[in-house]
Amino acid sequence: MDNQLLRKNAKKDMKGFWGKAILLILILMIISATLSQLGSKLTNKSLLQSIQVSQLGDDDIPNIITASVKSTYLSIEGLISLLITALTKVFVLGISWGLLGIVNNSITGDFKSLSFETLISPFNANFIKNFLSIIIKMIVGIAYFLFIIPGIVLSMALMPVDFLLKDKPELSLGETFRESFRLMKGRKMKLFTLLLPVYLIVFLVLAIPSGIIIYKLISQQELLIYVLLLILAGIVITFYYPIKIGILKSEFYRRELVPIVDDAAYCDESQFMGDN
Repeated sequence: MDNQLLRKNAKKDMKGFWGKAILLILILMIISATLSQLGSKLTNKSLLQSIQVSQLGDDDIPNIITASVKSTYLSIEGLISLLITALTKVFVLGISWGLLGIVNNSITGDFKSLSFETLISPFNANFIKNFLSIIIKMIVGIAYFLFIIPGIVLSMALMPVDFLLKDKPELSLGETFRESFRLMKGRKMKLFTLLLPVYLIVFLVLAIPSGIIIYKLISQQELLIYVLLLILAGIVITFYYPIKIGILKSEFYRRELVPIVDDAAYCDESQFMGDN
């Protein structure tokens, strides 16, 4: 199936679901903020405990004690931050499963709607495997910062992992990653070109206000326009980007990689001509 048809499928399938998807992201933001506050309190508590322990040391070695306290604090802070980020991504995984459910619904009619249960579904099914898969993908994500091109290629190769966790829970964690690589062999460029227009939209939305502030001093009359552009950028990054990317990945996975049934009739391009 060509990418243009996948995009049309995504647009059609998301009709009536944008509001619910945005609501789930708002709930996710509240959960993320709550977890961050909890992490901050735990980190501060661990710092106080470290200071209390340090006060038991010899007065002749204050520098060593101070260094030890800082090292312990940074280690605990980093670990708590990693765990909170991973927990937040478990909820994101739930949204991905919900978007896949929307695509399934368009083919088989076996999915009711997006709900809070969608958000927490990864906690109810093989949570440990889901959590570990996210940790592994976060570590692999370092490739983005070290090697841009290999990082992009690797992210494309790992795209099916989230959906395989839902579709094939009987696979072990290692088998899930191997199956992901197998499915994406020879298809990574196609997925990248499918997602590229969304990446470009986000880039332009961010580049325009950034360009204004860099190349031109903003007058008082232009300040309102600049603020509106920033609000637009925030909306695009917070809501449009994750939902659009998520539904496109779901369409690619279900219709290109692991189809449920032959949905050729549904995907007949002539069907969409009347919708536009």
